[in-house]
Amino acid sequence: MNVLAIYDKSGPKFHRILMPVHRMAGINITVKYTIEESDVKDQDIIFFNRNIPHSLDELYLWRNKYGFKLVCDFDDHYLLDTGHYLYQHYQRNDISRKLEKWIRISDVVTVTHERLYHELLPLNKNIHILPNAISPTDQFAISKVPDDKTRLFWCGSPTHLRDLQLLRPAFEKIKRDKVKFVIGGYNKNEKEWTTMANVYTNDGRWDHIVIDAMPVHEYYSMYSLCDISLAPLVDNKFNQNKSNLKILEAANCAAPIIVSRVHPYIGFPEHLVNYVDSHRTWYSQINKLLRDPGMAREQGHELRNYCNEVYNFDKINKHRREVFEYAIGKPSEAREVPLRTSE
Repeated sequence: MNVLAIYDKSGPKFHRILMPVHRMAGINITVKYTIEESDVKDQDIIFFNRNIPHSLDELYLWRNKYGFKLVCDFDDHYLLDTGHYLYQHYQRNDISRKLEKWIRISDVVTVTHERLYHELLPLNKNIHILPNAISPTDQFAISKVPDDKTRLFWCGSPTHLRDLQLLRPAFEKIKRDKVKFVIGGYNKNEKEWTTMANVYTNDGRWDHIVIDAMPVHEYYSMYSLCDISLAPLVDNKFNQNKSNLKILEAANCAAPIIVSRVHPYIGFPEHLVNYVDSHRTWYSQINKLLRDPGMAREQGHELRNYCNEVYNFDKINKHRREVFEYAIGKPSEAREVPLRTSE
């Protein structure tokens, strides 16, 4: 099987495109970002996340000419809520409508969970659920850097200002003499990042580490500074269709995690994930873990064991290969839901 993977060195495409084909045995892989006709003529599958930086109409003609299949992956919604950092950019450039066309034209669509499956089903009836997963190899095989203080950790993109603002009241109340605030992904050229870093560190007054953005194949080294992972998320339709990658990233380094009780995080065992809701605040959940570091460490290890089983990379990737074989007419049949998930 010949697979052309479209990869642009972004986080979603690293997890959803590059790592899956990199660890899929028995296929011939070509990895490119921009393509020409000569790149596609001998391919069985063109595998991409969201879209391809090429004329959709021309690619449609090439597909008819050479017979390859388009496998399109979506790990979040193609429609943004009005408060999203990129909403105006999407509106000006008609991006949502363009993404919708990629979903419609594709032979197969893969998504991260059932909610997104049902959101995209009206656009394409051939959708398969392939949850996110992390293989504990390469950059994901890290060791923690010791620290005398407990590090409250968050990393991400500049789209999360509203989410980080959820943490500020709790940060102001907790005892901070033995706490360090670690935030990763900083980019001095993006004004949103300056605001986010100031929100997280009280304008730099609290003991903190701000980690610059790293290439996607190195970013996970930030988690060597993670003792307690935080995943605040504002509840809206776009966020509900994101994936649970934050929990998987924390689990991989055996760190306990505190999350907003919203999708995509709902459904994990209550004794493994610390949910924030009207009864359990950010302050109470952070304080609980700070008061009992032994319990926090044990919870982190149990979460890692759980995710290694339920979100096992090799099992999910085996199903992904079955989806590819199904798309090109091979004997094995792909299932709608490959394994038990917590969603």
